Amino acid sequence: MADTYFGQNSEGYGYHEEAQDVERVERSRFLEGKVRIIFILSILQIVCNILSNVSIPTGMYRMIQIITVLVGVTYGIILLVMSKESNHFKIAGICNIAVPIVTVASVFTYNVTIIYFVAVVMIVVGFVAMCQEMYGFSETLSGINNALSMKWSELWRLLMTWLVVLFVSLIVFMVIPILGGIGMIVALIAVIVVSVLRLVCIVDTANAFENYVRLHQ
Repeated sequence: MADTYFGQNSEGYGYHEEAQDVERVERSRFLEGKVRIIFILSILQIVCNILSNVSIPTGMYRMIQIITVLVGVTYGIILLVMSKESNHFKIAGICNIAVPIVTVASVFTYNVTIIYFVAVVMIVVGFVAMCQEMYGFSETLSGINNALSMKWSELWRLLMTWLVVLFVSLIVFMVIPILGGIGMIVALIAVIVVSVLRLVCIVDTANAFENYVRLHQ
């Protein structure tokens, strides 16, 4: 009886592991191409943000704003599609759709106070989106590439840490401008570094999904 029991248990465990492998292969196949699109859209967002903050003709500026909205909405839609694998992508997708639309729409109020207020709120929403996206990647990579999954978690914690430093520095700046200013500069540089590391991790994530599918076909 004992041998039969343990045999059935072992066989059941084997079936369970096999089912998990099939699920991970399907997840990897589903996400791999979409993650590569996310990388391309991320690069486009960076280019649009740079062009939006330099001196360019009015006509070109408006075109950049339109492209920014289209890229942001497309980015959000891709994340919403990916949300079948992680609910964190859904939150990130909604935020990514909202940020460019609300930001551009606020400009038409012609009220400087409202424009600045919306800009600050949308920056916060943008960081929330980035954090949720990182958490989603960490979750979906679990069991596929655990080292990369942990890397996303570490990157998420690093981003949160420097955002807190940035917020504290902003408060200190109101009391001690020099000290607060230095803190803000250091925090902003750190956030930029994290953003670059995020791009590297996105490429690594797409490759991890692709490799997993290749190894288990």
